[in-house]
Amino acid sequence: MSSFNALNIIPDDDSDSDVDNTKEIQIEEALKLYQNALKLHAQGPSHLAEAQDAYQALFRSEIFQYPESLSDARHLEIYGHLPDYDNEYGDNVVESGAIAASGGARGADSAPSTLPQILYLSYKNHGQFALDCLKYYMKSGNDQALGEQINNSAKIALRCFSEALLRDDSDAELWRRASRIGGVLESRRLVRYCLEAVLDGEGDTVGSGLAALGIEEGYAGDELKKLLRAMSDDLSIHQPLISRLGRKHLSPLLKKRMDPYSYLPHPSERAGSSAVAQNPLGLPPTRKSIDVVTSTWAALGRSILDVVVAEQQGYIGSGSAYRASGAGSGILISLPGGEGQSDEEMAVEDTMEGPETQLLGEFAAADSRSRRDSKDDDALETAVTSDGDVQMGDATVIGAEGREHEDTSKTQGGSEASDMTSRKRKSSPESVQGPLDGGRGRSKRIRARESNASAVVSAEVSAMELANLFEEKLQVFVDVDEYLFECLGNLLDKLGVAGLGTLNDLKLAISDEGVYATIDNEEEGKQRREHDTVIQDLRKILTRWDDDKGNVILYGDGTDDPGGRAQTSAAGGSRNAGLMAFLEHAKTGGRKVANRPLLSGDQGLGKFARRINKQWLHVNEVAFQWLECLLVKEQQSAGGKPQTLPTSAGLLGERDMASYSRHLWPDGLKEAVVQTVVILDSFIYEKISSEITNRALGPKLNDGGRSYPRVDSTYTEMAQTIFELHLDIYTSITNPSSEVDLATRIAQKDRVARWCMTASDLISMQYPDEDGVEDHLALRYLWSCALYASISEDVSREHVIACFEDLKTQLQSAGNPVIDLPNNALMPEVSAAQAEREISRLKTTDFFLNIFQSQNSNPAEVIEILEPVLDPRAVRLEPEDQHMVDEAEARRLVRKIRDALTKDETLSIPEEWENLPLGEVLTALRGLSVQQANAVDTQLRLGEVISDLTERLGKDLSGSPPPATVMDQIREMSAFLERGNASLRLFLLQKLRKAYDAIDYPPKVFSCYLKSVEIIMKEFKTSTYLESSSEHRQFTLLKWLWTLEDLVLRALSLSLNDPNAFDCMDQEHLASSMSALAELSRLLHSFALYEDAVNVGQLPPFEPFDYAFVQSFTAVASKLQEMQVRTWTLQYTLFREAIAQNQDLFTEPAPVLIEFLRAVHHAIGIRMLCKMSNKVFLRFMEQELLRLNHVEGWEQDMAQVLFDLHGIKLGSGTYELHNHGCQPEPLDRVTALQIMDFVLLLVRGINIKDLAKTEYKPIIDKLHQVIGIPKQTATMIHNSRIFDAFIKSSINPLDLYKSLRGEGELSRVVVSGESASLAERGWYFLNGHMALAKWRSAKRVTPAPPEDVNIAIMSFKFDLHNGMNGWETWYRLAQCYDSLLEEEVLWSADTLNNNKESVNLLQRHAIHSYTMATATALRSADPSPETTQKISDMFSDFGTRMYASSRPPFTMEAFWLDNFKRLFSGAQGMYEKHAHSELTEYKAWKFASVLFKKALAAKPDYWMNHYMLGKCLGKMYNSPEQTEVTITEVLDCYIRAIETVPERRDRQDPIFEPHYKLVSVVHKLVQGEKMEPSEGSTVLEATPYARKIPPAQELDTWEPYILQILKKLRSADKANWHHRMIDRAAHINYDESSADLTAAMAARHLFSQQIFTKTMTWQVWKPEYERAGRHFVYTSKYTTFFLKLLEQLKDRGNMEALVKRLRRKPSDFWQHQEVWKFACHTYLKLLRRNGQVPEAHDDTVFKSVTLDEFQTLAQRLESWCLMPSTSHPTLDLVRDVVELKKLNGGLWKNTIIDDLAIDAYAKLYETLVPEIQAKTGGEQQQERRDPMSLKNLMMNVESTSDTPGLPPPLQAIQPGFEDPATALLHLPKPRTRVGRRDILRRAENLVTKPAVQATHQSRAPTSHLTTTAVGPIASPALAPTSAPRDRVPGPALLQAVSDIPGRGAETAGGSSAAGSVHDSADDESELSDEEVDEVYGPKVNELSESGTGHGGGATTGDES
Repeated sequence: MSSFNALNIIPDDDSDSDVDNTKEIQIEEALKLYQNALKLHAQGPSHLAEAQDAYQALFRSEIFQYPESLSDARHLEIYGHLPDYDNEYGDNVVESGAIAASGGARGADSAPSTLPQILYLSYKNHGQFALDCLKYYMKSGNDQALGEQINNSAKIALRCFSEALLRDDSDAELWRRASRIGGVLESRRLVRYCLEAVLDGEGDTVGSGLAALGIEEGYAGDELKKLLRAMSDDLSIHQPLISRLGRKHLSPLLKKRMDPYSYLPHPSERAGSSAVAQNPLGLPPTRKSIDVVTSTWAALGRSILDVVVAEQQGYIGSGSAYRASGAGSGILISLPGGEGQSDEEMAVEDTMEGPETQLLGEFAAADSRSRRDSKDDDALETAVTSDGDVQMGDATVIGAEGREHEDTSKTQGGSEASDMTSRKRKSSPESVQGPLDGGRGRSKRIRARESNASAVVSAEVSAMELANLFEEKLQVFVDVDEYLFECLGNLLDKLGVAGLGTLNDLKLAISDEGVYATIDNEEEGKQRREHDTVIQDLRKILTRWDDDKGNVILYGDGTDDPGGRAQTSAAGGSRNAGLMAFLEHAKTGGRKVANRPLLSGDQGLGKFARRINKQWLHVNEVAFQWLECLLVKEQQSAGGKPQTLPTSAGLLGERDMASYSRHLWPDGLKEAVVQTVVILDSFIYEKISSEITNRALGPKLNDGGRSYPRVDSTYTEMAQTIFELHLDIYTSITNPSSEVDLATRIAQKDRVARWCMTASDLISMQYPDEDGVEDHLALRYLWSCALYASISEDVSREHVIACFEDLKTQLQSAGNPVIDLPNNALMPEVSAAQAEREISRLKTTDFFLNIFQSQNSNPAEVIEILEPVLDPRAVRLEPEDQHMVDEAEARRLVRKIRDALTKDETLSIPEEWENLPLGEVLTALRGLSVQQANAVDTQLRLGEVISDLTERLGKDLSGSPPPATVMDQIREMSAFLERGNASLRLFLLQKLRKAYDAIDYPPKVFSCYLKSVEIIMKEFKTSTYLESSSEHRQFTLLKWLWTLEDLVLRALSLSLNDPNAFDCMDQEHLASSMSALAELSRLLHSFALYEDAVNVGQLPPFEPFDYAFVQSFTAVASKLQEMQVRTWTLQYTLFREAIAQNQDLFTEPAPVLIEFLRAVHHAIGIRMLCKMSNKVFLRFMEQELLRLNHVEGWEQDMAQVLFDLHGIKLGSGTYELHNHGCQPEPLDRVTALQIMDFVLLLVRGINIKDLAKTEYKPIIDKLHQVIGIPKQTATMIHNSRIFDAFIKSSINPLDLYKSLRGEGELSRVVVSGESASLAERGWYFLNGHMALAKWRSAKRVTPAPPEDVNIAIMSFKFDLHNGMNGWETWYRLAQCYDSLLEEEVLWSADTLNNNKESVNLLQRHAIHSYTMATATALRSADPSPETTQKISDMFSDFGTRMYASSRPPFTMEAFWLDNFKRLFSGAQGMYEKHAHSELTEYKAWKFASVLFKKALAAKPDYWMNHYMLGKCLGKMYNSPEQTEVTITEVLDCYIRAIETVPERRDRQDPIFEPHYKLVSVVHKLVQGEKMEPSEGSTVLEATPYARKIPPAQELDTWEPYILQILKKLRSADKANWHHRMIDRAAHINYDESSADLTAAMAARHLFSQQIFTKTMTWQVWKPEYERAGRHFVYTSKYTTFFLKLLEQLKDRGNMEALVKRLRRKPSDFWQHQEVWKFACHTYLKLLRRNGQVPEAHDDTVFKSVTLDEFQTLAQRLESWCLMPSTSHPTLDLVRDVVELKKLNGGLWKNTIIDDLAIDAYAKLYETLVPEIQAKTGGEQQQERRDPMSLKNLMMNVESTSDTPGLPPPLQAIQPGFEDPATALLHLPKPRTRVGRRDILRRAENLVTKPAVQATHQSRAPTSHLTTTAVGPIASPALAPTSAPRDRVPGPALLQAVSDIPGRGAETAGGSSAAGSVHDSADDESELSDEEVDEVYGPKVNELSESGTGHGGGATTGDES
């Protein structure tokens, strides 16, 4: 079994979230709004309203709600902490220019660079807009409330400027404007701060005075100096900076121009109107405004607490948070939306007028709207507003900014509350702030749902139609679900497993909770409710989602990790966690969570705010009244009506209980209450202590029957509640896992003791109450005291137990009241049952403390301790304790009886039965009434129970309890655990599991995981869960789901990877675990149904107001889906084990298992869940299906699994494959080997030619790539050597003949292992056959590398190395070698001409393979019709190979034995000899004919077999060795071939081969007089091309008759592929009269029509049925014949062109050298004959000429010939011969060419030299008369330097001969006779031409006459010599060779004169491209130049 990857890893490709570009889009939209606002602002007063609206729209945009857009103070107010720049951004924050403020830096990394700039400019210009509005208002002349207008506008402007400066504090001008506004607001402190900020950037550089500063800085310095003087701040004035500023002053005119707001009053002008100046007492008393962000009690409490902490620390805030206030300041609560405002505030707001005040209102409104979006305290993380940070006015707005000082207070003096925080919060993994309107930023999943829901349903669709539409969409899900529940339900029912239920029950459970009221049977309704409550809770969670819920299930927030998911590395940490779980859950274990509503929202909050605002209260009093609202019940007057006191007591309570008991508080509210009672402990204690004093004086103040007002219970209940809270706090900070310091613990302990005494005093003074509420306070107090005693170190446990025993008695005597305190973790319930649990906890404390606190790390001891407690069934006691086990089992029977009786209330028996001695129980059972006995008998058979009890108890029925034994302790602890919470049992199971893990015993570890799942699933059906509140149940469900995820994951990993995991699983354990997993699957499937309804639009999708919730919801949905997949997989493993243990129930388990897998696969696949959990179900199902592959119908499931896993489409035409949304993953080698058989099974019946076109081809290629090349073993290497030696050996004729009898076999070694298995299954053969079929089926028009053939050969060799008896493998291998051979000789004749050995080797390989294939097939092939057809094809291919190897271009060379001699020893010693005889042509033809005859036995109608058999018999008939073949047999074969030729189809060329061959053979027979013409005509009637032609009766009419038949054949060949008919017709015309020029011209005409064009380009193609390489043979034959015709016709021009093309195309001719030799010889003969050049003419001309004379005259002849105007036929002849020599390039010997060149030059010399001498005779005479002239001397020197007959000058004498006389003696004697080399060199010089305007020092470029001949270059001795130094010849180049492949175009010399040999007509053609396409087909044009063949088209006969 293959290993599995980690199951808890979510692949990256599973994510479906889009790239979020929302922020960039929002910034662009905000930029547009800003530009619009700025444009309207600039247009003046007429557009103020429009500009105001534009600015409002700008500030309502999303960018002002980004966290990075907030100031630090605002960030602190909303998030409760300052942003951590270092941790959040690291080094990525880079200040750029002016935008380097805190706000800009915070967003620099996460927001685009334009965001800080937009924020800065928006605030700056908006502030200026407020001042401009004020300016226009002042100009309008409206003086009403002008002072208020100035103040309000100044505040707005200052607020905006401050926000702008937060983004860019380097704007000196803006600082100066802010200082001016500060002056208007009478704030010298602000003015000074702003002015100093202007100068702050200059530092010490201002030492040079104002000259070094700018004008703005100078003005600021002047203003600062004046301000300091007005403030009498002499110390600051005398500082160096200010003192230097005072030396220079700005001019008054400049100062006036520097005032930015000259229309605003100066501080001196408003001094008289200042409120401070007018108040004689100075600063008036003010009210602190507590600005609550969200309308919740928790937010209000934290805001009040901020103020309290701030005042305790003496903190005076900055900005708008705090301001110094006068004595007697009060508190004003401001809620969002204006709630809680006093009448005074509302009146002030009504007086605001003007556009600037309306703008201020918009700021406040936007602030309120953003706050109202937050529903509770948790929404503070995302609530952002556009409100400013500066609040200037009489009322100081105090917000949450002071919260940053809370940490300081906790550290310095208020650390008591540091450990009282609730569970931590964690954002979702993708909690990125997104748009709240569900727009562009929402996920693709949400948008897809919306689009699907809205696109289908229109507004006109009725409700019924809509329901039907949804039902139709859901039907596909319903079908698979019904199959799932029905199939699995039936299978599980056989095993006694319940919990899955039916699909209808599940739909009923999620439809409506009220459906249970319609169930008549109450018991059934109760059971249904137990199973369905958890499903309904999950549905509520999904429909009311928030981020806190996501944090619970995603990260385990608020969970205690009972399942051990969070592994602790330290052992101590694990012990502390377990101990804390025991102490926590033991004291509350088994309790029911009070079903109390959650206190959320603003219930009564506005009323409280108005009550506080009507009074003038200190913040401590406000906090006290806030506590009263929560901790005190509603107060009643004497008449029963609520009291109307100026207090807030009981505002949230009712008559009988306070909010503390009535509501379930959110965590934030509980945290605020705890911190308040700790921080204000002294104030609260003093206030209540005064009540104690008043209460003590109460009786003394009673006068005349008047009693003290009954407000006592207010403080009594409050004191008791505070005592309980302090006790809860102390318990939480003293648990083993707490890290609170000792000082904090001691301080909290003192508070507990103080409040205990306070509560005691108040309760002791409490008057009795009619309703007994005060009695509840007393009971609460007694319970608190008992708990207080239990945590005290000096109180014994026995005393505590006695206290709870006493409490239990009092509670029972009081009627067993149940007091719920849902907000106290220490004492959530006060009741008799809880007292009993406390007593049980105390009694078992030692045992569990020993477990958790023990340092013992021995796992065996841990197992010995925990195993009996957690699994009493596993206890093995000694014989003396055996009766205790019997008693335990008997008591279980008693409980079953009690459960049976409790179904009818009238028949119930008391609960105390379980505690009675068994003897008394037995007596009571015997005394049951008849009705009760019948009720029991219906289920348990009472008589058998009594008998069983009697037998178990023996005869001891006294009822006396047995002595205490080990079982007593076990029962006590087990009972405690059963009554307790599930978390404790999970912690114990975790500890037990770790112990088993330590000893490496996976079966028990696996069992512990499953038992943990059982415990959690049972917890959902307990009363503790069912009777708790809905909110608590939801949190509990999420917590357990978080734990279940890990448990199921670990259990699944063990079940899949450990084969021994089920060793400890018995049937009972299996049934219980499978039931628990079935219930879990049912729960998770309800989420799948919810998803289905949402996806089809039946239910609305989740649309939160916070985009982060969408991310967490998506993550949770993915987690639930993964759990569902894992649960089904784990359920299957248990089901498989259960079947193995219950084989009697399932006789054929394999089909049942596949049915289980199929049902689950369909259910999760249609929902696209197969990809979840790393495709664990698919991987496991794949392994199971491969194991169960013998079951019928498994192929379809396997195909679907492979498609899901790897994207492999197998059997798509047979099976229906569904897209399950899985991302294909690569195959691994193990999986590929496993699924190979399945793939081979599917492709077995597909034709190999069609296989490449199916979807199986890429699958097989992928498998081949993954499996790779097998590793070569020693046996395979041995077999490989045997194979190589055989395949390379010579061809033995005896082996060929033996193969026809089925004899012939290679010895080999048997191979085993993986490679042999692959070969046996046919894997290698399949790969090779596919590659071969791909190559053979491809139509190629150009050469291609035979990679497919090489792959096929390699695969076939691998198959043969593992076993050499596969006849078809040998056959296909032979076809591979045939294909390689065909590719070698098809496109070029180079291999045939230059590398004949490789061609022969391939022929031998193919023949050997055919031989082995024939022998093996005849010996072992099956006789099926399909195999018979294949063997027939093999015989045909083998015969064709043998015949082709015997004919040109191969000519039997493959059968030669030259290189295959062997050494023999004999009488004469060692000698070499051939091992066998060589195969002759006749034997080869005869063997091939036998093969074709065998092929015809299976395929008698295949024309090619008849055709080839006729050719073999024809060759045998013409052979001298033949004695058995008749001409009739030969002709019958061709006639039969014509008869079996397939009919011509549309657009298909006819097959001409048998027709032409019959005509050719009959013509030869008639010409050879072996057949009469009439008889031949009769035979030719078999071909339809001769039927309409009159037959020839005489020999004279035979040739016209044959020519007409050939003409019809040529006419039928529309594509002109066949060339043999033309050749045959030409020979018929020419052979009889070869000397006749008319016959030669007729033959040339026939060849010129198709084979040779006007440019002498040959067009010989390979027809479809012609053997490869034959067209090169025909090309050589045709060219030779055509050259002969041209010579006979003296066609020098065409022959010249043909010769040049022939030299350039050696790859188009077989035996090219022989053809070239014949061409040169013929061409030279034609040139000599046309030029009338006698042979050996040089001897006649130069016999009497001296060398000196020859040099002189030759030089003059050369000069005359090289003149451009010179033209002479002999000169052209010389040049043609020299150029032919260069064209030859040494391919053929040059002597014959040189002879003609020399003779032609001699004729030229003889003809022209006399004429030249006659013209230059006078000049020569003058030179002879003055031989000593300087000219003659110079000419002699120059000429002698180049004259080989003259001695060189003395300077050229070789060194070593100092004496000139001696040197002259050693010089060689000069030549006097003209040699052949001299003549040849002079002839070659005539080819070149002089360069234009060339100097005598330059040299002409060498000739570019090059060839592509294969052969050596001409030797230097025969190379042309250079021209004389006094002549600079130019190039005379042959243009004809410029188009040689690989060479460049013509060079600078240009072409020669027209009509000469230098010009070529290669680029000319008599047909255009379009005409060529029309006549020859589109393929001809592209192949015309290459002359290569083509595999398709028409056919030609093969005479040879």
